[in-house]
Amino acid sequence: MNYKEEELYEYYHTLNNEIKKSIKQNDEESLAQFSKKLSEITDLLRISEIIKKKNDIFFYFPIILCFRGRTYFRSSISFTFFKEFRSCLYTGHYKKDFKQQYHPLIKKIEQTLDKYIYKLDSIVKYDIKNKPIEIKRSIIWLTTSCAEIFKKDMGDSISIDTFIEYGIKILNNEFDISNLNEYDDLKIYTYKKIMMEIEKNIYIERLISKDATASCFQHLIKILGNENEEALK
Repeated sequence: MNYKEEELYEYYHTLNNEIKKSIKQNDEESLAQFSKKLSEITDLLRISEIIKKKNDIFFYFPIILCFRGRTYFRSSISFTFFKEFRSCLYTGHYKKDFKQQYHPLIKKIEQTLDKYIYKLDSIVKYDIKNKPIEIKRSIIWLTTSCAEIFKKDMGDSISIDTFIEYGIKILNNEFDISNLNEYDDLKIYTYKKIMMEIEKNIYIERLISKDATASCFQHLIKILGNENEEALK
């Protein structure tokens, strides 16, 4: 549904009243529908108000740390808890130097990724055959991020091969993705936009879904165990 910005508050109050009626009438189906729409309106209001005030207001991001040491921003405009603001990170522009930053495990990571570079030959939607190896490694990450959206559809046994191959099929438009929610649809749109940029030799550092690069890897570590005691330090 398309909402008019100047009528967002009117929508908000109307939906609130409809939710109250649904509760009184014990109408669970209507309650679910109106609640979903109210959630959308609330998100749009949050974004709208920030856009209006972005030039003359200071935004404060208090943080918390989880047991894994991750930093989470606890705020009403948090990149962590609100997908709309996280999308700003997905589509934002960063430095154009695609040189990999130093990491103590980077060589081992590159060795792992390089085993799967050949699979990129299956990408027919975009011409990437003559791209630098650094870019092809980035595309490997991008394919796993595409596939991460559909990890529940892949079955109980999932490998790196599965993720990469599934992601390539998504990039090749081999799957019907018309039923995605707006957030996952935005992710796929972003990943395909990145691929179009790469095809034109436009290299811009962007963020990808953390679940593909962090959570799934952590789960594998838990299942498979650490390589040695030194790896835990």
